[in-house]
Amino acid sequence: MSREDEHRYCETIRQAPSFGRFIEIHPTDEDLVKKYSIPHESITLPAHQYLKEHPLRRWIKRALGRHRSLIYTIGKNRYFRRYMARVRDNQIPYVHQCTYQYYADLIHYLAEQRGEIKHLCEVGVFLGGASVLLAQAAVDFDLTLDLIDLNPNYLGYTYELILRYIPEAAARVRAFHGDFPTYVEAGHIQRQEGSVFIQFDASHEFRFVLKDMVALRSAKEFIKSFAIQDTNLRSKEPENEIFVDLAVYAMFGFDVRYRPVGYTWSRDIWIGSDWELYLSKDRPEGFLIELVENRFGYPSDEV
Repeated sequence: MSREDEHRYCETIRQAPSFGRFIEIHPTDEDLVKKYSIPHESITLPAHQYLKEHPLRRWIKRALGRHRSLIYTIGKNRYFRRYMARVRDNQIPYVHQCTYQYYADLIHYLAEQRGEIKHLCEVGVFLGGASVLLAQAAVDFDLTLDLIDLNPNYLGYTYELILRYIPEAAARVRAFHGDFPTYVEAGHIQRQEGSVFIQFDASHEFRFVLKDMVALRSAKEFIKSFAIQDTNLRSKEPENEIFVDLAVYAMFGFDVRYRPVGYTWSRDIWIGSDWELYLSKDRPEGFLIELVENRFGYPSDEV
């Protein structure tokens, strides 16, 4: 989908009656790809086909190789192993938005924060690659999880995918049709009991990421931390405004303190697509930011 097409879609979907609300999804035994009209080119399983056809197959194989050793080294964490077992044993199509290293870093962080973080938000679910991991974490760490996306088909697909992988997560997961600013304006962050962790992988355009950061600032006293993916993503066409990391710097300043999460590529990696995307070398795949260690860069914020 081109930039113009995506903008038109977003404007149209905002007029939907369900926009800005939690939606009720009725699971069935249907083929999820057909039920939710998912384009065939979006699906990446089975894994051997994914590796054969994906333009980054050489680096994906390398990352998978790294991940095998990850399982037996830092992967001694039983929570992460349980998640990987669910993925390995279930052949329902899904799409990974992140590297396995990114997933492992998130799981280890949530394990560290067990007892303090009580609620998870995933902003931008796509086809559930990260959502299954977060749902497993919700079960393991006694958390709740809200899925947030503009696309109701993605929400439905992801919600049902979670129930097929992790049926015991059903009482913990909700689907919100909308964007993060709308979710915050409705007071859903403020109603949570305990601290909130947010995983951002929604729009990658500077202005929309900045809107997410502004919304985050408005509910900062309820938020423990957040991770934001694709901080290494760029477009060969600057007018596409793919500057996730710069939107974070715009809100927190260039001295923002963060944990790098995920993989760091040693060379620029061409992705392609209508957006002319590539991964910029020597930049981490994501940032994990604790609000207590940072301040929003405006005079009204307390130091």
